[in-house]
Amino acid sequence: MKSYKVNNVAEAVELAKKLKQEGLYDWFRGQKQNWRVKSSFARLDDKKRELATHKRRRFVQWIKMTPGLEHLTDTNDPIVVDSIIAIAQHYGIETNFVDFTSNPEIAGFFASHGELPKNEGTSCIICLNTKEFSDFWREPIEFYQKVGLENYLDC
Repeated sequence: MKSYKVNNVAEAVELAKKLKQEGLYDWFRGQKQNWRVKSSFARLDDKKRELATHKRRRFVQWIKMTPGLEHLTDTNDPIVVDSIIAIAQHYGIETNFVDFTSNPEIAGFFASHGELPKNEGTSCIICLNTKEFSDFWREPIEFYQKVGLENYLDC
């Protein structure tokens, strides 16, 4: 993993834009501290996870009862299911999704906007090459499928 250090968020955004233009990275995530990438749900303690699960269930019930949306809960289409989860997340409901953007400036916003953590640290923009990421996961998935263990994969 390569790491770059710059003086401020504006320089980080410019560097990320340059790396994108060079084709090295295509997804970006801004964080106010350089902590491990975890979903909002994974950062919760057990009690808060239970509350978040309850909020997600209430959100799905709202969709079921809202005219014009109710059909969305009658499908197993993974794209529709993922869309519902993404919408819930953007309404403040904790999920297992992790936000990335293709726009370095948006990542810069999230690296610098809002209340700073109590333990001040270095904000960051995490850069991801989605092709390399997919290639990294393809080999183990194909192995598990080949040996008949695909039911043990959670992907």
